[in-house]
Amino acid sequence: ADGVARLDYVDAPLVRAAIHGRVAVLDEADKAPVEVLAWLKGLASDGELALPDGRVLRMPADEARDADDDPENNVVVQCDPAFRLVLLANRPGWPFHGNNLFRVCGDCFAGFAIENPDLESETEVVRRSAEALPADTARRLAAAFAEL
Repeated sequence: ADGVARLDYVDAPLVRAAIHGRVAVLDEADKAPVEVLAWLKGLASDGELALPDGRVLRMPADEARDADDDPENNVVVQCDPAFRLVLLANRPGWPFHGNNLFRVCGDCFAGFAIENPDLESETEVVRRSAEALPADTARRLAAAFAEL
């Protein structure tokens, strides 16, 4: 009402997860802009992420670096040692057309490839998710997923 604008920074889920020692799961990471992947790589490899409000998110310090030492006098926010970052991504190339996540930051993360389930397993997942669905419809739906 007084005509003064105010801007408040609110911690994003990733920052809250890091501070409170939770697991941050970032799905479709291959669809993220390359700049975002570079920030995540910085957090994973260098142990730091500059936040837009001037703070620095920092992984737990090692013996070579003091936990609160910041040459630019930014406020350092320590990550809880239990914090984990999980990136989920599609394989590169057609039909996904995302970034090649492994090429961009694969040297900083442990990569695991998980194959899609076979048709019988997929059908069972559909049947258990929608028990009232006729078996034939569940199988056709699973076959449609397999084509994707």
